[in-house]
Amino acid sequence: MKKYISFFALALALVMIFGCAPASQSTKLVLNEVTHSVFYAPLYAAIELGYFQEQGLSIELVNGGGADRVMTAVLAGQADIGLCGPEAGVYVYNEGQEDYAVVIGQMTKRDGQFLVGRAPEPDFKWESLKGKSIVAGRKGGMPEMTLEYVLRQNGLEPHVDLEVDTSVQFNLMGGAFEGGMGDYVTLYEPTASAFEQAGKGYILAAVGTASGELPATAFQVRKSLLAEKPVLFATIALLAKYGMDLLNTVGRARMSGTGVSYIFLYGAIPVSSVFMLIAVIDRLGDIVGNKH
Repeated sequence: MKKYISFFALALALVMIFGCAPASQSTKLVLNEVTHSVFYAPLYAAIELGYFQEQGLSIELVNGGGADRVMTAVLAGQADIGLCGPEAGVYVYNEGQEDYAVVIGQMTKRDGQFLVGRAPEPDFKWESLKGKSIVAGRKGGMPEMTLEYVLRQNGLEPHVDLEVDTSVQFNLMGGAFEGGMGDYVTLYEPTASAFEQAGKGYILAAVGTASGELPATAFQVRKSLLAEKPVLFATIALLAKYGMDLLNTVGRARMSGTGVSYIFLYGAIPVSSVFMLIAVIDRLGDIVGNKH
Protein backbone atom coordinates (compact mmCIF):
# COMPACT_ATOMS: atom_id res chain seq x y z
CA MET A 1 0.00 0.00 0.00
CA LYS A 2 3.00 2.31 -0.11
CA LYS A 3 1.61 4.29 -3.05
CA TYR A 4 -1.99 4.00 -1.90
CA ILE A 5 -2.19 7.76 -1.34
CA SER A 6 -1.08 10.34 -3.86
CA PHE A 7 -1.03 14.05 -3.11
CA PHE A 8 0.42 17.31 -4.31
CA ALA A 9 4.22 17.51 -4.09
CA LEU A 10 3.90 20.91 -2.46
CA ALA A 11 1.68 19.64 0.33
CA LEU A 12 4.61 18.99 2.65
CA ALA A 13 5.92 22.53 2.31
CA LEU A 14 2.45 23.99 2.74
CA VAL A 15 1.65 22.05 5.89
CA MET A 16 4.99 23.11 7.38
CA ILE A 17 3.97 26.71 6.77
CA PHE A 18 0.54 26.02 8.22
CA GLY A 19 2.13 24.61 11.37
CA CYS A 20 0.41 23.38 14.49
CA ALA A 21 -2.42 25.65 15.56
CA PRO A 22 -3.45 25.76 19.20
CA ALA A 23 -6.68 24.01 20.16
CA SER A 24 -8.41 27.39 20.72
CA GLN A 25 -8.04 28.09 16.98
CA SER A 26 -9.41 24.72 15.86
CA THR A 27 -11.07 24.84 12.45
CA LYS A 28 -14.01 22.50 11.88
CA LEU A 29 -14.28 20.85 8.48
CA VAL A 30 -17.17 18.68 7.29
CA LEU A 31 -15.88 15.80 5.13
CA ASN A 32 -18.61 13.99 3.20
CA GLU A 33 -17.44 10.52 2.12
CA VAL A 34 -19.05 8.36 -0.55
CA THR A 35 -19.27 5.45 1.89
CA HIS A 36 -17.77 4.46 5.22
CA SER A 37 -15.31 1.80 4.08
CA VAL A 38 -12.14 0.17 5.37
CA PHE A 39 -10.64 1.24 2.05
CA TYR A 40 -10.36 4.72 3.56
CA ALA A 41 -8.54 3.48 6.66
CA PRO A 42 -5.62 5.92 6.18
CA LEU A 43 -8.04 8.81 6.64
CA TYR A 44 -9.62 7.22 9.71
CA ALA A 45 -6.18 6.49 11.16
CA ALA A 46 -5.20 10.14 10.77
CA ILE A 47 -8.40 11.18 12.55
CA GLU A 48 -8.28 8.59 15.34
CA LEU A 49 -4.63 9.27 16.16
CA GLY A 50 -5.09 13.03 16.35
CA TYR A 51 -3.09 14.05 13.27
CA PHE A 52 -5.74 16.57 12.25
CA GLN A 53 -6.17 17.82 15.79
CA GLU A 54 -2.44 18.52 15.98
CA GLN A 55 -2.86 20.84 13.00
CA GLY A 56 -5.79 22.65 14.60
CA LEU A 57 -8.40 20.81 12.52
CA SER A 58 -11.59 19.12 13.65
CA ILE A 59 -13.02 16.69 11.09
CA GLU A 60 -16.71 15.77 11.04
CA LEU A 61 -17.30 12.70 8.87
CA VAL A 62 -20.60 12.36 7.03
CA ASN A 63 -21.55 9.26 5.04
CA GLY A 64 -23.01 10.61 1.81
CA GLY A 65 -24.15 7.26 0.49
CA GLY A 66 -23.06 7.82 -3.11
CA ALA A 67 -20.84 10.16 -5.15
CA ASP A 68 -23.80 12.14 -6.51
CA ARG A 69 -24.93 12.96 -2.98
CA VAL A 70 -21.41 13.83 -1.91
CA MET A 71 -21.03 16.29 -4.78
CA THR A 72 -24.45 17.83 -4.08
CA ALA A 73 -23.36 18.49 -0.49
CA VAL A 74 -20.05 20.01 -1.62
CA LEU A 75 -21.67 22.36 -4.15
CA ALA A 76 -24.39 23.38 -1.70
CA GLY A 77 -21.83 24.29 0.95
CA GLN A 78 -23.07 21.56 3.29
CA ALA A 79 -19.63 19.92 3.16
CA ASP A 80 -16.19 21.51 2.96
CA ILE A 81 -14.59 18.43 1.39
CA GLY A 82 -15.99 15.57 -0.63
CA LEU A 83 -14.36 12.14 -0.83
CA CYS A 84 -15.70 10.31 -3.86
CA GLY A 85 -14.89 9.27 -7.41
CA PRO A 86 -13.38 12.09 -9.51
CA GLU A 87 -16.06 11.51 -12.16
CA ALA A 88 -18.54 13.40 -9.96
CA GLY A 89 -16.44 16.57 -10.29
CA VAL A 90 -15.99 16.03 -14.02
CA TYR A 91 -19.76 15.86 -14.54
CA VAL A 92 -20.20 19.14 -12.67
CA TYR A 93 -17.47 20.84 -14.71
CA ASN A 94 -18.96 19.59 -17.99
CA GLU A 95 -22.33 21.03 -17.00
CA GLY A 96 -20.76 24.49 -16.92
CA GLN A 97 -20.91 25.01 -13.16
CA GLU A 98 -18.92 28.17 -12.38
CA ASP A 99 -17.89 27.18 -8.88
CA TYR A 100 -16.99 23.60 -9.79
CA ALA A 101 -15.21 21.01 -7.67
CA VAL A 102 -11.42 20.71 -7.76
CA VAL A 103 -9.47 17.57 -6.90
CA ILE A 104 -6.92 18.31 -4.17
CA GLY A 105 -5.55 14.80 -3.71
CA GLN A 106 -6.14 11.18 -4.68
CA MET A 107 -7.17 8.82 -1.91
CA THR A 108 -7.26 5.38 -3.52
CA LYS A 109 -5.60 4.01 -6.64
CA ARG A 110 -7.77 0.92 -7.05
CA ASP A 111 -11.45 0.10 -6.87
CA GLY A 112 -12.42 -1.30 -3.46
CA GLN A 113 -15.59 -3.25 -4.27
CA PHE A 114 -16.00 -7.02 -4.15
CA LEU A 115 -18.28 -9.19 -6.22
CA VAL A 116 -20.59 -11.10 -3.89
CA GLY A 117 -22.65 -14.10 -5.02
CA ARG A 118 -25.37 -16.22 -3.49
CA ALA A 119 -23.27 -19.39 -3.36
CA PRO A 120 -19.57 -20.29 -3.05
CA GLU A 121 -17.73 -20.45 -6.38
CA PRO A 122 -14.18 -21.58 -5.57
CA ASP A 123 -13.26 -21.65 -9.27
CA PHE A 124 -14.97 -18.36 -10.12
CA LYS A 125 -14.21 -16.78 -13.47
CA TRP A 126 -15.64 -13.52 -14.73
CA GLU A 127 -16.78 -15.27 -17.91
CA SER A 128 -19.19 -17.35 -15.80
CA LEU A 129 -21.35 -14.24 -15.29
CA LYS A 130 -22.80 -14.56 -18.78
CA GLY A 131 -26.58 -14.60 -18.61
CA LYS A 132 -26.61 -13.45 -14.98
CA SER A 133 -27.60 -10.17 -13.31
CA ILE A 134 -25.48 -7.92 -11.09
CA VAL A 135 -26.72 -5.16 -8.78
CA ALA A 136 -24.09 -2.56 -9.69
CA GLY A 137 -25.16 0.82 -8.31
CA ARG A 138 -25.63 4.22 -9.97
CA LYS A 139 -25.06 4.41 -13.72
CA GLY A 140 -22.01 6.53 -14.52
CA GLY A 141 -20.51 6.18 -11.05
CA MET A 142 -16.89 5.08 -10.71
CA PRO A 143 -17.79 1.66 -9.19
CA GLU A 144 -20.27 0.86 -11.96
CA MET A 145 -17.97 2.06 -14.73
CA THR A 146 -15.06 0.06 -13.32
CA LEU A 147 -17.20 -3.06 -13.14
CA GLU A 148 -18.25 -2.62 -16.77
CA TYR A 149 -14.60 -2.20 -17.75
CA VAL A 150 -13.69 -5.48 -16.02
CA LEU A 151 -16.59 -7.27 -17.70
CA ARG A 152 -15.49 -6.07 -21.14
CA GLN A 153 -11.91 -7.08 -20.40
CA ASN A 154 -13.25 -10.58 -19.86
CA GLY A 155 -15.28 -10.72 -23.06
CA LEU A 156 -18.67 -9.74 -21.64
CA GLU A 157 -20.70 -6.83 -23.02
CA PRO A 158 -22.81 -5.24 -20.25
CA HIS A 159 -26.58 -5.18 -20.97
CA VAL A 160 -26.05 -7.70 -23.78
CA ASP A 161 -24.30 -10.72 -22.31
CA LEU A 162 -25.57 -10.04 -18.80
CA GLU A 163 -27.72 -7.59 -16.88
CA VAL A 164 -25.96 -4.77 -15.05
CA ASP A 165 -28.69 -3.30 -12.84
CA THR A 166 -28.12 0.41 -12.13
CA SER A 167 -31.55 1.09 -10.61
CA VAL A 168 -30.51 0.81 -6.95
CA GLN A 169 -28.93 3.63 -4.96
CA PHE A 170 -25.37 3.01 -3.83
CA ASN A 171 -26.15 2.72 -0.12
CA LEU A 172 -29.15 0.39 -0.70
CA MET A 173 -27.42 -2.24 -2.83
CA GLY A 174 -26.79 -4.72 -0.01
CA GLY A 175 -30.38 -4.59 1.14
CA ALA A 176 -31.66 -5.05 -2.41
CA PHE A 177 -29.49 -8.14 -2.88
CA GLU A 178 -30.54 -9.55 0.47
CA GLY A 179 -34.14 -9.00 -0.59
CA GLY A 180 -33.68 -11.19 -3.66
CA MET A 181 -32.59 -8.76 -6.38
CA GLY A 182 -29.84 -9.93 -8.73
CA ASP A 183 -27.66 -13.00 -8.86
CA TYR A 184 -24.65 -10.96 -7.71
CA VAL A 185 -23.93 -7.62 -6.10
CA THR A 186 -20.82 -5.46 -5.67
CA LEU A 187 -20.15 -4.39 -2.08
CA TYR A 188 -17.42 -2.54 -0.22
CA GLU A 189 -15.81 -3.59 3.02
CA PRO A 190 -16.76 -4.12 5.75
CA THR A 191 -20.23 -4.79 4.27
CA ALA A 192 -18.98 -7.59 2.02
CA SER A 193 -17.38 -9.49 4.91
CA ALA A 194 -20.43 -8.88 7.12
CA PHE A 195 -22.63 -10.45 4.43
CA GLU A 196 -20.34 -13.45 4.19
CA GLN A 197 -20.14 -13.87 7.96
CA ALA A 198 -23.94 -13.77 8.21
CA GLY A 199 -24.35 -16.29 5.39
CA LYS A 200 -26.08 -13.74 3.17
CA GLY A 201 -23.51 -13.99 0.38
CA TYR A 202 -20.04 -15.11 -0.61
CA ILE A 203 -17.11 -12.97 -1.73
CA LEU A 204 -15.97 -14.23 -5.13
CA ALA A 205 -13.61 -11.64 -6.59
CA ALA A 206 -12.10 -8.19 -6.08
CA VAL A 207 -13.03 -5.76 -8.84
CA GLY A 208 -9.91 -3.71 -8.09
CA THR A 209 -7.60 -6.66 -8.70
CA ALA A 210 -9.17 -7.27 -12.11
CA SER A 211 -9.29 -3.61 -13.15
CA GLY A 212 -5.74 -2.55 -12.27
CA GLU A 213 -4.86 0.93 -11.07
CA LEU A 214 -7.18 3.90 -11.58
CA PRO A 215 -8.15 7.09 -9.69
CA ALA A 216 -10.93 5.48 -7.67
CA THR A 217 -11.58 8.18 -5.06
CA ALA A 218 -10.27 11.69 -4.47
CA PHE A 219 -10.66 14.62 -2.10
CA GLN A 220 -12.59 17.42 -3.82
CA VAL A 221 -13.51 20.98 -2.79
CA ARG A 222 -15.25 23.92 -4.42
CA LYS A 223 -12.95 26.13 -6.47
CA SER A 224 -13.89 29.25 -4.49
CA LEU A 225 -13.24 27.58 -1.13
CA LEU A 226 -9.88 26.27 -2.32
CA ALA A 227 -8.89 29.79 -3.39
CA GLU A 228 -9.71 31.07 0.10
CA LYS A 229 -7.82 28.37 2.01
CA PRO A 230 -5.24 26.66 -0.21
CA VAL A 231 -2.89 25.70 2.61
CA LEU A 232 -5.70 24.29 4.72
CA PHE A 233 -6.86 21.89 2.05
CA ALA A 234 -3.36 20.87 1.00
CA THR A 235 -3.01 19.64 4.57
CA ILE A 236 -5.79 17.09 4.17
CA ALA A 237 -4.04 14.84 1.65
CA LEU A 238 -0.78 15.00 3.57
CA LEU A 239 -2.36 13.93 6.85
CA ALA A 240 -4.11 11.03 5.12
CA LYS A 241 -0.67 10.06 3.81
CA TYR A 242 0.63 10.07 7.39
CA GLY A 243 -2.20 7.65 8.21
CA MET A 244 -1.12 5.39 5.35
CA ASP A 245 2.48 5.43 6.56
CA LEU A 246 1.25 4.29 9.96
CA LEU A 247 -0.80 1.45 8.47
CA ASN A 248 2.25 0.31 6.52
CA THR A 249 4.29 0.33 9.72
CA VAL A 250 1.66 -1.68 11.56
CA GLY A 251 1.44 -4.10 8.65
CA ARG A 252 5.18 -4.70 8.64
CA ALA A 253 5.10 -5.22 12.42
CA ARG A 254 2.32 -7.81 12.08
CA MET A 255 4.27 -9.65 9.39
CA SER A 256 7.31 -9.77 11.69
CA GLY A 257 5.19 -11.35 14.41
CA THR A 258 5.39 -8.56 16.97
CA GLY A 259 1.67 -8.76 17.69
CA VAL A 260 0.91 -5.16 16.71
CA SER A 261 -2.64 -4.76 15.40
CA TYR A 262 -5.02 -2.24 13.86
CA ILE A 263 -6.99 -2.02 17.09
CA PHE A 264 -6.75 1.79 17.09
CA LEU A 265 -9.21 1.73 14.16
CA TYR A 266 -11.75 -0.41 16.03
CA GLY A 267 -14.71 1.86 16.66
CA ALA A 268 -13.93 4.06 13.68
CA ILE A 269 -15.10 1.34 11.28
CA PRO A 270 -18.36 -0.61 11.77
CA VAL A 271 -17.20 -4.21 12.17
CA SER A 272 -18.38 -6.93 14.55
CA SER A 273 -14.94 -7.64 15.99
CA VAL A 274 -11.28 -6.69 15.87
CA PHE A 275 -10.68 -9.98 14.07
CA MET A 276 -13.01 -8.96 11.25
CA LEU A 277 -11.31 -5.57 11.08
CA ILE A 278 -7.92 -7.22 10.60
CA ALA A 279 -9.36 -9.65 8.05
CA VAL A 280 -10.92 -6.97 5.87
CA ILE A 281 -7.81 -4.76 5.97
CA ASP A 282 -5.73 -7.76 4.93
CA ARG A 283 -8.20 -8.50 2.12
CA LEU A 284 -7.89 -4.96 0.84
CA GLY A 285 -4.12 -5.31 1.10
CA ASP A 286 -4.41 -8.19 -1.34
CA ILE A 287 -6.02 -5.88 -3.89
CA VAL A 288 -3.01 -3.58 -4.01
CA GLY A 289 -0.52 -6.42 -3.79
CA ASN A 290 0.69 -5.71 -0.26
CA LYS A 291 -0.83 -8.28 2.07
CA HIS A 292 -0.31 -7.31 5.70
